[in-house]
Amino acid sequence: MGEWSDPLTGLDSAPYFREHVQDLLARRPETFQPFLYGVSRINKFEEIVEGSSSSFGDALLVSAAHAAQLIVRGGDRVGRLGRDHFGFALLAAHQSEASACEARLRTALTYHDFASQKFELHFAFIWIGDSRSTLAEIEYDIDLALALHDPKKE
Repeated sequence: MGEWSDPLTGLDSAPYFREHVQDLLARRPETFQPFLYGVSRINKFEEIVEGSSSSFGDALLVSAAHAAQLIVRGGDRVGRLGRDHFGFALLAAHQSEASACEARLRTALTYHDFASQKFELHFAFIWIGDSRSTLAEIEYDIDLALALHDPKKE
């Protein structure tokens, strides 16, 4: 798997996923392909790990990663961005195509079944219709959206 893949989940590694998104953003306007950029995280993941074990947390991450891989389409990318954060780059000629994939992800993973329990994943997505935004700006907007679901406030 190496530097391109996360050793636990098999998803794109964070650097490789971000490089892919940078490449999408760097395309000239005439070759730019719009995409939906998203991030998800497992609600109260640290508490889950503290209450069980790190191996349980790892197995939960693998389960969520595999479920996400089954939902995205060919050409879409899924990466592990951090401890319990996953990134999505959903390519589409029209926003409705990517939004349909987003809806499938949310339906299947918002309440993810694992080990006879349901675990909640929070999502934030942003439509990238042109190459004017930088990855840093996009990630900032996504972080703000995810902060609305801060587990410390729930």
